[in-house]
Parts: sequence; structure tokens; C-alpha cells
Amino acid sequence: RAPDRAETILKSLLKDNPRDLEARQLLMQLYLRFGRRDDAEAFFQQMYAATPKDRDVLTMGVILYRQLGDDENFARYSEELLLNEPPSQQRDHALARLYLSTSRLQDAADALDRVLLADEVEALPTVMQDVGNTWMAMDKPEQAARRFHEMMRRFPEQGADLSYQLAYLYYQNNDPQRYEAELQNLLKIWPDYAPANNDLGYKWADEDRNLEQARDMIHKAIQADPESGAYWDSMGWVEYKLGNFQEALQWLSKAAESEEGGNPVVRNHLGDALYRAGKPKLALQEWRLAQKALEEFERNLKAQGTTFEEVNATDMIALRTELPAKITAVENDQPAPVAGAPAPAPGSEPASEPAPGSEPAENA
Repeated sequence: RAPDRAETILKSLLKDNPRDLEARQLLMQLYLRFGRRDDAEAFFQQMYAATPKDRDVLTMGVILYRQLGDDENFARYSEELLLNEPPSQQRDHALARLYLSTSRLQDAADALDRVLLADEVEALPTVMQDVGNTWMAMDKPEQAARRFHEMMRRFPEQGADLSYQLAYLYYQNNDPQRYEAELQNLLKIWPDYAPANNDLGYKWADEDRNLEQARDMIHKAIQADPESGAYWDSMGWVEYKLGNFQEALQWLSKAAESEEGGNPVVRNHLGDALYRAGKPKLALQEWRLAQKALEEFERNLKAQGTTFEEVNATDMIALRTELPAKITAVENDQPAPVAGAPAPAPGSEPASEPAPGSEPAENA
């Protein structure tokens, strides 16, 4: 058979030249292609025993165990391969990511600390994301903060971005107090930093706090980035919380027509505003669109092996129950439990003019 002949030829070549890399690789792939896992592993282990520090051999081991789905041996030979490289930022960062992926958290932290010793840290935002994830996984947020603040001191031109990155790490790890405190600290130093103005303004609006100040902050963010659909949504939401439903509709309709329109939170906001403006049927359409988008988001996360809970998507988690309740209420001619003050009965607060791009005001 052709595979047997190919194996005989490759073994003959390796007998004459045991270090023939191409012949080694072809023989390994031959074993894998025809499901001969034991032969592939035995061949690799034979090469490894003869030259355990050979870079090409270690690379073959990494490829072999990745293809076999053997995470333990993949990590083992990946580490050996990296440790055979000369010390460098790139090597230590790669080691840290390997350790983080295998829950060797202290090893990851030690490797990242070596990276941070460099006079100039390459790919600093990526490195700091891994620093944050490592210390947060160890339940030591103060250690993450210490390293972030040290980098802010050393690299002041990136200070605002690093502070915002730290705030978002707190958000991802369900620490709303530290999240808000870091945003406030950021804005004391960099008061015009648009993402922090938007995020803190939105947080306050969502929690019915400091609404006038929240609107001013979001306005500042929009001035910096007037085409941001996310900022339009934030402005619409704070106007909604202030009871300015027509202004809310204008901003939220723009947001829904932007690239943010696929976000179920945006659609839900627009639905609530339409309902409070006396348009329950149009609100129902938006809530159904939000429900469909939410289900798609959840399917995509599941395909990636994660959930809303794992990524701390609190808005999305709340929509699981809020949207069906609103949809059912309107379908049954009952008051919908929209955000803010107790919902008026449908039609009791008619809109003076239609929302941009919507149907004319309807009778409930």
C-alpha cells in the first residue's frame, strides 16, 4: 500500500540522516493522517529522548499534542520550547499567557513582572490586560492596581488609557465600587477623556443618580466623538431617566440606526422610550427585536465556550427576564414594567410627534 511504501521510504531516509527535518515531519504527519497515534507519539518520544533541547523536535511535540488535543503535553512542550529561547520580553509574555491558560497563576504573575521590568514595555495594553486578568483570577485586585498605577507613573502619556483599562477590569470582575472609583479618579486627572465620561454618565443614569451631571458628562463624550452610537444610546437613556421622552426618542432612534443597532440593550432602551411616549405597538416591535438579538448574543457566547455570567454582562442577564415581561404585558393589554417611574397605561402619554424613522403616533 502507498502509506506503507511512504513509511518505508521515510524511515530509510532517516536511517541515512536522522536529523532530516522534512522526513521527520512527513513521517509524523503520515502517522497522524492514518490515525496511528501511538506510532506518532513513540516516534516523537524517540526524537525527544535523543535531543531534548532541539528546537525543531520540541516544535514537533507542540504540533503533535495540539493536533491530538492533549492539553497537558501541549503545555509541557510549549513551555520547554519557550524556556529554550533566549530571555526576552516576548518570551516571558508568551510564558505568562501559557501559564495563565493552564491556571499556573503565580508563574504567570512572575513572568509578567519580568516583562514590566523592561525600560520600554512592548504591547503595553496587551501586557496589562494579562496582568489584570492574572491578579483578578488570584482574587488580589490590589496587586493589579499597584502594577497599573506604577505603569501610569512610568508611562504618563498612556496614563488615561491604563486607568480606563483598570476600571474596565473591575467592571469585568463584578466590582462596581472600584469600577466607579477608578473612573472618578481618571476624570479628576483627565476630565475630557470621552470613554470614562460616557461610562460613568451611563452608570449614573442607569442607577438614577446624578442625572444632570451624567447628561453633562455624556454630552462631553459626544463632543469628542459625535458619531458614536454607544454615546447616542447613553444620551438617550439619561434623557429617558430625566423624563424627557421626546429627546430620548431622538437619541435612541439614532443609536438604533447605527452599528449599535444590533445590541439588545439599545433596542430595549428604544422600546421603553417608545412605550413612555405612548407608542406601545412600536415598543413591542423593538422589544421583540431586542429579544431576538439577545438570543443571538447568547448563542455566540455559547459557541465561544462562555456565558453572560462569566463575562459579567449584567445588562444582558437582566434582559432575560425583563423583555419577556414587557412583551407579554403589551400583548395582553397590560401596563409594561418599563424602566424608571411606574409605567403609565398605554396611550396615556401620547407623543407630540413621531420618533425619527418611526410610524406616526398610534392609538393604544
